[in-house]
Amino acid sequence: MKAEMGFEIALLVKCTKLLPHMTPARLQTIEQIFRAALDQKPEQIGAFLDTACEGDEPLRCKVEALLASHQRAGSFIETSS
Repeated sequence: MKAEMGFEIALLVKCTKLLPHMTPARLQTIEQIFRAALDQKPEQIGAFLDTACEGDEPLRCKVEALLASHQRAGSFIETSS
């Protein structure tokens, strides 16, 4: 768990450095890709993000950070009940 948290912190730092100024349109794009990624099978997410983010590293980084947070939250809920 501690190593996983270190990875997520490193990912967040990387994303913070890469992110351009957020506009409403950019936030909407991030949300759309994030929600669509949730519908993918785990083994398909990488290929999906390759296509959806079209080489936009800051965009992909933010979506991956959201996916990691979502997964962590789901794991917490599953183990807390």
